[in-house]
Amino acid sequence: MSCIYYSNKENLTYNKKEHIFPATIGGIETLPIGYVSDQANEYFSVFESNLVTSSYIGLEKSFLGPGERGKNLPGRMPITILTDGEKEELGFIFKGKPHAIPQIIINNDIQYVEIIRDNIIQSNKDLDKLIKNIRNFNDKFTILSVKPNKAKFIIGFYKNRTYISTRFEDKIKEYVEYIKSKVLDNINYSKAKISLIDKPNAIINMAVSTDNDARIFAKTALNIVAKIKGNEYANKTQFKEFKKWIMGEENDKFIQLPKPLKLFRFLNINDKIHYCALMNIDGFFVTIVTFYNHWTMGFNICSAFDKFFNTPYIYFCDWQSNSEYSLLDLLKAV
Repeated sequence: MSCIYYSNKENLTYNKKEHIFPATIGGIETLPIGYVSDQANEYFSVFESNLVTSSYIGLEKSFLGPGERGKNLPGRMPITILTDGEKEELGFIFKGKPHAIPQIIINNDIQYVEIIRDNIIQSNKDLDKLIKNIRNFNDKFTILSVKPNKAKFIIGFYKNRTYISTRFEDKIKEYVEYIKSKVLDNINYSKAKISLIDKPNAIINMAVSTDNDARIFAKTALNIVAKIKGNEYANKTQFKEFKKWIMGEENDKFIQLPKPLKLFRFLNINDKIHYCALMNIDGFFVTIVTFYNHWTMGFNICSAFDKFFNTPYIYFCDWQSNSEYSLLDLLKAV
């Protein structure tokens, strides 16, 4: 048995399970351990995070859910810049109210550094986590696509992730070193400012990475192939070109934007369900993947080679009802 994405690459480990649909948008079922390596799982985690923080999918998640730990509640809007025209902070909107995340802001005058936290949902312990993370700073952070107009550099920490917003990305390490040497040892928690932005404008860049967002749609399809046909089948050479693109190689024939398209209007299913269809069409093995019953991508995976898919196979993730099932399962329940 080998990783369906990295094949027999050396030094792969298999400690985690891969969700068939991304867990961050409610995926429930997982592939068996040994199907997807920890290294492939880690590779996808960055793209999945960006999918729900800077794309149309993230906007759906923020209004519809799932929320934290898969709860069937609206999620928060993506971490972004909150501003009232004068002040700028990293934060998010939840249930119509702004919340700042623990953060340190370097303003245009580098000597003027602000420390911000949210008075309602955070304490000094949250600032401790931010400080510890800056002291142990590494290359694992998310650079926000939205940039501050006034501040030079903002670094924040929330839910085990570091966020950075700056117009000077080439100076990130320089700013972090400045904070380490000049700021951290002199922090006075009693002087940490409470967020004062009551009626902010949330700057949200609903941009789509045509490559990386598409790769998440595509790997969902390959996960389902592995679920229904097994590890050895998903490692067939017919999928080699498709997998190489999923794992980072350039290939223009797979790049695309999601289309607003609802395929199964006739079925009695939840309105914001996710699903994937696999089928042979006109000599090609084709997949159509849809998130929130709205955002859709289709791929010609390879030339058709298996008559099994002459009959379309459709798999649903009904995250609102905490269940996943095939179209055949659905019809049997009627």
